[in-house]
Amino acid sequence: MRQTLSVIATIGLLTACGGGFEATDDRLLEQDDPVGMEDGVVRPFGSFSRSGESAGDLIRLTIMTDHTYHAETLVYCVKAPCYPVRDDGTYRFTKGGSTRYIRLYGPAGEKLHRYAYRLQGDELYLRDTDQDGEWFLMTREAAGWCREAAQCRVQNLSQPRCPGEWTCTADNTCDYQCETETACAVAGGSCVPVVPGACQGGIIGDGAEYSCGGLLGVMCCLPSPKAPECKNAFTSQEGWYDPESGDLLCLANCAGSAVRCGNAGTRSEGWYTDDGAGCGGGALIAWDNCASSMGL
Repeated sequence: MRQTLSVIATIGLLTACGGGFEATDDRLLEQDDPVGMEDGVVRPFGSFSRSGESAGDLIRLTIMTDHTYHAETLVYCVKAPCYPVRDDGTYRFTKGGSTRYIRLYGPAGEKLHRYAYRLQGDELYLRDTDQDGEWFLMTREAAGWCREAAQCRVQNLSQPRCPGEWTCTADNTCDYQCETETACAVAGGSCVPVVPGACQGGIIGDGAEYSCGGLLGVMCCLPSPKAPECKNAFTSQEGWYDPESGDLLCLANCAGSAVRCGNAGTRSEGWYTDDGAGCGGGALIAWDNCASSMGL
């Protein structure tokens, strides 16, 4: 019964005023309508499309959260194939009375169009107020439009619950690829919840370098770096070695020299030893983010 009433209400709303929504006054004082959930209004982020009928019809509109948009409009076609006109620019949400608008601007900031809009689930109703047009319907696309992968991340698209990244396919469609192994895992770390103590005994890796595949609420916990070891004392192979791989870092007269983490928190942070016992005859053995492992 509730579903039937909902359908009847929707039909009644759409048939009002000659097949569209009720008439609105587009001459009212207009003001910015910033994005926010406090007013309970969901903004039309994502890609919406429809089957056009004649030249000038808007057939695709992609609204992105970074205040940019992409639009495609039908043209007069004399000889096929005919491709739509593609526009890219910026937009802003405005409001006049109870009517909400999307204002589209060109690359140089020139005003192009103003559409009144209403969003109902995956259905976006638009009306070109510059042409005093009728309401028309566009439907949300399951996979958003894109020219590059970064545009997929600013459309509020749903993604599988797996580490991975957005890609842009050859037909300009967003596609999410789950990773078999994250950058964090490749570096020997593990993705843990962002809560106190979750990376106890390790160090938190930079999210830009040690990605967990775009998952929210997690961080990369890397093993604490271990100090280089002096091996093969008093032989031709005496020097500093990686304690885990056993690889030679450098030959040096290091026997009896202590290792410390120096210059913590600076670009010169790393493993140091006594002057003359490091690599190259200095005190530095190797650059490293060692402060966390030493409790500094």
